[in-house]
Amino acid sequence: MSLTKLPTTTQEPYTWWTPPTERTAYVLHTGRESVSSTLQIPAHFVLCDLCNESVTLRPVPIIYANYATCPTFFRNATGISIKDAAVLGGITLVSEK
Repeated sequence: MSLTKLPTTTQEPYTWWTPPTERTAYVLHTGRESVSSTLQIPAHFVLCDLCNESVTLRPVPIIYANYATCPTFFRNATGISIKDAAVLGGITLVSEK
């Protein structure tokens, strides 16, 4: 996927996600069954789905329906900063650093 031409969607351009305390690392779907990982990911560990940079803001900004994003890719996709989007949405951002 080209990072200069990101996919478009008819949904809202962004939303917010608060990670659960722990979440399953992966679920493997085969033709007959689904196998869940026994590995758990803690809430403080979120990576940008577009560049793998750590995302330390909570709630996590989500673009294109389900992509966690860092400030750089959020601005590229939406044209505004994460802080401006939070103000517009009445969201209080907290840094996990």
